[in-house]
Amino acid sequence: MDGSGKSTAAVSLRDALVEAGVPAAVVWTKLGGTTWTADVAARLKGALRLGRQVGPPPRTYPSGARDDAIDTGTLLRRRSRAVTWAWTLVLVADNVRSHRRAVREAGTDVVVCDRYVLDSVASLRHKYGDRPYRLHALLLRRLSPRPSAAWYLEVPPAVARARKPEQFDLGQLEALATCYRTTSVELGIERLDGAAAPGTLTATMVEEVLTYGPGRAGGRRAPRGPAPTSP
Repeated sequence: MDGSGKSTAAVSLRDALVEAGVPAAVVWTKLGGTTWTADVAARLKGALRLGRQVGPPPRTYPSGARDDAIDTGTLLRRRSRAVTWAWTLVLVADNVRSHRRAVREAGTDVVVCDRYVLDSVASLRHKYGDRPYRLHALLLRRLSPRPSAAWYLEVPPAVARARKPEQFDLGQLEALATCYRTTSVELGIERLDGAAAPGTLTATMVEEVLTYGPGRAGGRRAPRGPAPTSP
């Protein structure tokens, strides 16, 4: 989650691989991180006249992060499980497309994804109601490029908040951490201590990438060739 050190770890992994002679690139593939879904939502709300903003304007933080705007369409979606289920399927389809395009267009032997399937499933469950979303998780796992190695960087919520005191209070971060931990177990993702020394994390990840890892991200060892990795 935010403040776990994943972006720093992703860059460190890339730099270490490049130094070892292995071309690598970092890509960012957050759920809902493209403008396509925002455009679709705006068009739907406009057609149905559900774009009227309610409540205070969304806050913008020093890092550039911004709260979601709340409008009448958002309120309708929150009241309807069917609308929420359908809309989150649209988000999943866009996220799978983002995963596939990022890996395809990176043009390197190794693609390091800063946020990947684990993050997508956990974010989905946390933001849109702590429901199983089993079909959504299945589609993300089956349709996204299969990583050779994947890790969950875990830190105590208090540490995450101290590193990045934005958007979420401690209670929200604790709920988010529980969601990530539960989802990581469900998906079989290896946990790494996000509070460990950066060099230790990088060494662990480099070793697994160079040997194509033990297949923790899905069961079997990946074949030789270009492959994404995902802190």
